[in-house]
Amino acid sequence: MTDSPAPAPTRTDLFLTYGKIGLIGFGGINAWARRVLVEEKRWLTEQEYAETLGLGQVLPGPNALNAAIMVGDRFHGAVGSLLASCSMFGGPLIILMGLAVLYDSYGEVPLVKAVLAGVAAAAAGMVLGTATKMAQKLKPTLALLAVGLCALVAAGFFRVPLPMVVLGFALAAVGMDSVTGQLRMTFGFPELLKGFDFLIAVIGLFGIGEILQTMEEGLSFKGRSARITFGTVLQTWKELFTHWKLFIRSTLVGCWMGVTPGGATPASFMS
Repeated sequence: MTDSPAPAPTRTDLFLTYGKIGLIGFGGINAWARRVLVEEKRWLTEQEYAETLGLGQVLPGPNALNAAIMVGDRFHGAVGSLLASCSMFGGPLIILMGLAVLYDSYGEVPLVKAVLAGVAAAAAGMVLGTATKMAQKLKPTLALLAVGLCALVAAGFFRVPLPMVVLGFALAAVGMDSVTGQLRMTFGFPELLKGFDFLIAVIGLFGIGEILQTMEEGLSFKGRSARITFGTVLQTWKELFTHWKLFIRSTLVGCWMGVTPGGATPASFMS
């Protein structure tokens, strides 16, 4: 099998292929969509599918639907988007309605619960397998892996909304690459050659998400003045010794980040 993409599909091919993806999409459509579109049909390259899926992850709505709309638009415009999305969800919707009726009647049976638990585990395994296969073929660089790790920490551990993660990294990517000299998203403006300050990237990564979440929850900021005495400071210093493990971990992370390009500010932030 060659890596060159096959000729563009017809509207009928697009409709039938996405209908097939929807019907065989056990454990999640994205894993099967990659196999069909990249390996079997060769309509997209590995890089093109990864970029389409990544953009679908950021946009509002189901990522599989977003990716189907973009693939359909790529080949046949608005008509292709409609064909791909309707075909992909039409068949599974009919099956899902039947399964919902069965689950309402037999969902509490222990055997059914065990089967559903096994299905969930198999679906997770398929997603991990697909991610591993894509990573092997795309061969990401160390810099790209570092960006992915930071995105994982921000979205997975700090619960930062994914659009804010993308915004933060987009701000951090603006400017001239100090190693290769390549211009990134400067749009001809000399003022952007030096990029944005690291603080702005951090605000885009964390601050905006927190502001939007606070506005959504309708929280009101209330506070009261407090007197800080020298005894309070001493009590705080005493508590610092109880966190010696945190200090050691932060020091090690900071040393590792300090020897990488970026300077002391990213090292302090990561620590």
